Amino acid sequence: MTVEQVFVTVQEPADASAFELTPESDQTTTGQDSLKYHSLQPGSVPAGLPYSLAASYDLPSGQLSADILGAQQPGVEGPLPVVSDPIQAGNSDFNWPIVAIVAGGLIIIAAVTWFLYTSFSSNRKRTPKPRPRRTRVSRSSKATKAPSSTAGAHFCHNCCNSVDAEDRFCRECGTPLKGR
Repeated sequence: MTVEQVFVTVQEPADASAFELTPESDQTTTGQDSLKYHSLQPGSVPAGLPYSLAASYDLPSGQLSADILGAQQPGVEGPLPVVSDPIQAGNSDFNWPIVAIVAGGLIIIAAVTWFLYTSFSSNRKRTPKPRPRRTRVSRSSKATKAPSSTAGAHFCHNCCNSVDAEDRFCRECGTPLKGR
């Protein structure tokens, strides 16, 4: 991608000596913090060509500019704290909204799975219908007994529901009736 205009500003450290910038800066200014700022305006950079900048200097004290100048944050007294570990300072790159969305999605998936499991398992646990109780009657007592109101009654051998004499299939369970 072609870049039409590039502006580069490099801050020179407070205690630096033998500061060199390649390519050389177009303009050097001193900021409100009394540090030197080197500005470059290379113009356009054609597509596919890299733009590079090199800075070299000696730092005899080894201290940061903020430590040397006692830089202050607006509205806060004293120098800025120097923190080597961003996690300890609370500046982690942990994205809590994404974690909350993922956790909510997992809870919804678990709830739907539980609902489907319980609804399908309750359908499989149907209790069979109770069969009517049969009593054994001896042949001799059949002949002597008077016919009862259920003498001509017929029942399905599968589900024990009563069926009509002319039925060929049980109206309840659909089983073919024996002897018909």
